[in-house]
Amino acid sequence: MFPTYADQDFVLATRRWRVLLPGDVVVAQHPRYHTIIKRIVEVANDGSVRVEGDNIQSVGSDELGWIKAHEILAKVLNIQLQNSAIPRLSIEWQKLPQPYHLFHQ
Repeated sequence: MFPTYADQDFVLATRRWRVLLPGDVVVAQHPRYHTIIKRIVEVANDGSVRVEGDNIQSVGSDELGWIKAHEILAKVLNIQLQNSAIPRLSIEWQKLPQPYHLFHQ
């Protein structure tokens, strides 16, 4: 299986979410791997999560361990793009005010 996100891809993520569920994709800070994007496979009662990559060769939850709730930086939004001719946006989401909305017309 190929990775869902490739190098140089841009993702739209939000730092505001109500609940995280298995299947959600998150951006997290990991002590060894730094900033990672992974899919949640399990959520504990304390809010920590086990994650795995979509690529069979990616680092999995056995090596990553549990990601604590405060290490989750953002939840990736799932956007269905209608065509491939979209403008390329470069946004440093850490500097955006809370809450923010991004619209494409």
